[in-house]
Amino acid sequence: MKAQKSGREWKAGQYGLVEMNDPTIVFDGPLAADPGRGMSDDELNALFDQPGEDGQCFRSLDDAYTEAAERLQPALELDAVTGYRLVKACVEVGYRPGEDGFLHYWLMHRMATIVGARP
Repeated sequence: MKAQKSGREWKAGQYGLVEMNDPTIVFDGPLAADPGRGMSDDELNALFDQPGEDGQCFRSLDDAYTEAAERLQPALELDAVTGYRLVKACVEVGYRPGEDGFLHYWLMHRMATIVGARP
């Protein structure tokens, strides 16, 4: 969810993962999808520093995604029970810890794609 008004738990414009009524995790946005998701290493290497249709290079899109995921990471430093519930929920919808890497990168992409954010 995205807060529309400031309240006790979070400020207007912040994002939150909500259980029941209150946010369990609150973080500043933006949401950003991984522009390289599903590409091979060779495809990714070929895209870096090449301007796209709008003049924005792939590297700047990748940097925006990386920065967004790294801003999310501190919000995921949770107590053991809450962290377990979060990881379990992510696994249930497709997160594969051994293959998908760090949770904050996977979760950022997942949230962004759910709401329709594009790289």
